[in-house]
This record gives sequence, C-alpha cells and structure tokens, in this order.
Amino acid sequence: QNEALYYIVSPKDVVVARPRDEDDHVTWLINHELYEEALEAAEKYQRRLKSHKIFEIRENYLNHLVDVGEYPKAASFCPRLLAKNKKMWESWIYFFAEKKHLSTIAPYIPVKDPKLSKKIYDLVLNHLIYTSPKGLLKYLHVWPVGVYTMQHTISAVIDRLNQKVGDQSPDLMRALGELYMVDKQFEKAIQVYLELKSE
Repeated sequence: QNEALYYIVSPKDVVVARPRDEDDHVTWLINHELYEEALEAAEKYQRRLKSHKIFEIRENYLNHLVDVGEYPKAASFCPRLLAKNKKMWESWIYFFAEKKHLSTIAPYIPVKDPKLSKKIYDLVLNHLIYTSPKGLLKYLHVWPVGVYTMQHTISAVIDRLNQKVGDQSPDLMRALGELYMVDKQFEKAIQVYLELKSE
C-alpha cells in the first residue's frame, strides 16, 4: 500500500496518523445518522471505497426512512435500491402492507425486470378493491394482463359489490366490466355495462 503515514512523537508516545479517506468520511456520516449524505458520498466515490458496500448503505438509508415514518420517500427510493432483486422487492412490499402503506409503494412496483409473484399483484389489487376503486381501475389499465390472477380479482370485486358499497359501486362495476372484457367473458361484460348505463 502507498498510504501516507504520519508519526507524531512525544517523550512517552508515538502516534501513527494517516489522512482521512472516503471510507472515513462515509463512516462518520453513518455514525451521525446522515444516511442520505452518506449514500451520496458513497456513490460519488464508489470505486475508492474499501470498507463500505453501496447496497448496504442504500439499505441502511431505506431502513432509516421507514423508521422515521417517511414512507412516501422510502417507496420512491425502492427502485433505486431494490433494482432487479425479486426477493427483496417482495419482502419490502409485504413490509409496506404490514405497515398499512401498500398504496404508497404500489406506483413503484415493477411488472418486468423483475416480474414478481402473482400473489404480490393480487395483494395490491385486493387492497385497492376495498380502499380505492379508482386506483383499481388505474392499475388494471397500467399492469399487463397475466401479472395478476384474473379469476381471483373478479371474485374479489364481486364479493365487494355484494357488500353494497354505495358510491364506490360505479367504479367497481367499471372494473368488473373491464376484467370480463380482458378475460373474454363478453356477455357478462355487456351485462355489467348495461347495468351501469341504467343507473
């Protein structure tokens, strides 16, 4: 190693010192819980770091964001951190669901590279059926057919409609009609649209 060393000599001690490097700077930022600054520094000097790994710093930052309740910022950071790691994506989506912030991460959930398990997309759609029928319509338009379980989603919408949900009914009916159309159940789709028109 060509690292510069400095010797500070006193009558009783010899102290060996070296200039502070990028690793030292990142460590100092992390120790002071300045995670965003630590990440910026680590990404800037990534090739020079020896004792820090970018992924670990990103994960620390994400954990910090959820610890302080900044779920929207944490969700927006997920694509950058999780990238194409399917297992990590699914783990964090379940975490957001457990914390009742599934709608917060939903816009960032990938549908390819990586494509997640169908149960993940089913989980989100089922959540929207009960909390945001307009959101449900949005994701039925955005997400490709095949990433979610068609029959499961149709059944969940019907079950919700049977609960007499009042103002939410028109959006749920539109969602049901679209699901029938995509599933090529055209007669049922026409029946749904006729009911909508008569309301």
